[in-house]
Amino acid sequence: MPIVAIIRPGATEFDEQHRVQGSLDIPLSPQGAEQVSLIAERLRQIPLEVLLCPAAEPAASSAEVLSELLGVPVREIEGLENQDLGLWQGLQIEELRRKYPKAIRQHEELPATVCPPNGETVNDVRDRLEAALARPLRRYDVIGLVLPEPVASLARDLLLEESPQAMCPLCTDNHCGELEFVNTESHLVAYDYDSVATVGAARKNGL
Repeated sequence: MPIVAIIRPGATEFDEQHRVQGSLDIPLSPQGAEQVSLIAERLRQIPLEVLLCPAAEPAASSAEVLSELLGVPVREIEGLENQDLGLWQGLQIEELRRKYPKAIRQHEELPATVCPPNGETVNDVRDRLEAALARPLRRYDVIGLVLPEPVASLARDLLLEESPQAMCPLCTDNHCGELEFVNTESHLVAYDYDSVATVGAARKNGL
C-alpha cells in the first residue's frame, strides 16, 4: 500500500474572499501560485511517482506547476472532482449564514448529514473517490494527490479507512497550500515524508 502526499492547491480569489468554491472552476490567484512554489520545495526530495488530480481548477494548474518544478508526471482522473456544494457555491460565509442558518449550523457540526441544495452528499463523493483511486493505489508506491477542500479531507478519511467526514466549506480558506502524508499501510499521518515512511516501515516489520 502506498504513501500518499495529500496536496491542497494554492488559493484562489474565492478563498481570499471567503467564498465557498466547491466544484466551481476557479484559477489560482497570485498568492496561490506562490503557495504552490513553496509546496514544490517541500516535495523536492520526495520520491513521487505521479501526481493525481481532477481536471478542474485550482487543482489542475497546481499539479501542472508541481509537475514542471519536480519533473513528476500528472494524471487527471475523473472522479476526483471537489464536492458539488450546489447553491452554496459562490456565496460568502455571512451570506450563507443568512440564507441557510439551520442547514449551515448542522453542516458545521455534522457535515456528512447535510446535502447542500442542488449539490451532492459526502457519501456520493466518497463513492466516486474510492472508485477513482482504486487502481492508482494498487499501482504506485508514492503518490501525490492534489485536491482542494472538502474533497481532500474526504480522501484522507478514505485512505485511513475512517468514517467519512467532510471539512466544512466555511473553514477551508486556511488550508490552501497545505501538505500531509498518509501511510496507507500503517494508517499514519505526518507532515514530513521521512517520519511517516520510517515509522510505517517499522510497524510493518513488527518493530
